[in-house]
Amino acid sequence: AKPVQIDYNLEKTDTGWKVFDVVVAGISLITNYRDQFGQEVRNGGIDGLIASIAAKNKSLETRQGKAEKS
Repeated sequence: AKPVQIDYNLEKTDTGWKVFDVVVAGISLITNYRDQFGQEVRNGGIDGLIASIAAKNKSLETRQGKAEKS
């Protein structure tokens, strides 16, 4: 497989560096998911968005773990 370029947009804060966007093969995840994230923020605020992303990540980890055991 060909390598894929991944770039991280960072901001330095008082507590260290924070990633605020990931660009994969020239496509910004923020731009790509702006509408979906906006809806999540409107429904549950930023905490709701973070909880939703965390739940999706957990679901993917669980599915991946099951696939590896098969």
